[in-house]
Amino acid sequence: MDFAKKSLNDALGIAHEAVEGVSKFLPPFTGSHEKRELDIGPIQRPFVAVVDGKRVSNRKLQIESMLDKSDTLILNGEMIFTFYKAQDLSVGSFPVDDEDVNFAKSILEKAKLRRVEILLPSDVVVVDRFTYYGKNKVVAASAIPDGWTGVDIGPESVYLFHNALDSAKTVMWEGAETYEFGKFSRALETISPKVFELGDKGVKTFIGVQTETGSSEIEYTRTVGAE
Repeated sequence: MDFAKKSLNDALGIAHEAVEGVSKFLPPFTGSHEKRELDIGPIQRPFVAVVDGKRVSNRKLQIESMLDKSDTLILNGEMIFTFYKAQDLSVGSFPVDDEDVNFAKSILEKAKLRRVEILLPSDVVVVDRFTYYGKNKVVAASAIPDGWTGVDIGPESVYLFHNALDSAKTVMWEGAETYEFGKFSRALETISPKVFELGDKGVKTFIGVQTETGSSEIEYTRTVGAE
């Protein structure tokens, strides 16, 4: 006997995950909370979106959504190395998934066609050993040496991201992520204070992250947890 035809998905934080649950048996439809999180309403331009993430596969929904809406899309977090690989750049010892690389290539192509600027970090911190005790140095994103692993963005990228955000009249920040090691946290520290600073200045600002501090001018905080 059938008790239902569809299931309700009202949690954007897991909508992009391959989660075993009711939706495996009943086709899901989008609930009102999730719709609100995907629909940010009228946009004042320039619109700069920031999507952080460890894995491209877990940020496809957000990347595609922001690509449709933004003038500039800043990509941050560990997934940047997948986008470097998609541009045939060396990523050293950083592991990337072929399927994610193909998706990244498609996003870069779509961005060109839609005239959306994709901003990736221009320099990164790399380590020779994937431990707290390895040597580290800052290199250009296009010059990651073999045998080294990226763990953070570099100081030049801070200026690049801040400059883009300062030009915005609408900002969307989706998914605060840290890299594997907590001591390499420039990627997060670059975005967080700048977004709240812009909110305090009256820039229309949306956030979809978990954070300990905020601004009274932040327009909307996501109702479910960030990964």
